[in-house]
Amino acid sequence: MPTISESKRTEITDALVKHGVQPTDAAIAQIITMMKNDGRISLNTACKRYAETHGQNHQPQQPRQAIASMQNQVLDKAARKLADQWKITLENRAMNYLLADIEAGEIP
Repeated sequence: MPTISESKRTEITDALVKHGVQPTDAAIAQIITMMKNDGRISLNTACKRYAETHGQNHQPQQPRQAIASMQNQVLDKAARKLADQWKITLENRAMNYLLADIEAGEIP
């Protein structure tokens, strides 16, 4: 494993844990290698990439289109439910007014 300062090792360990990866010596060495090979990559990005291929708790992200579709389905269902509730409320009010008019003798 490449030699690094204790503070850098702690920083890498914390980043790996944040991404759900056990901070082993092999994982830390891989992160260091990734950062050396690509001088522009940040520690967070390197840990994220490592977690995507080696992480135990990594959940593949769903495409934005799939998430939007699910959100639309939830909104459609909520809108239908709300419309049904309004329909029932209006029917109940109409029935109450009708009964009140019948009891008052306004409707034979």
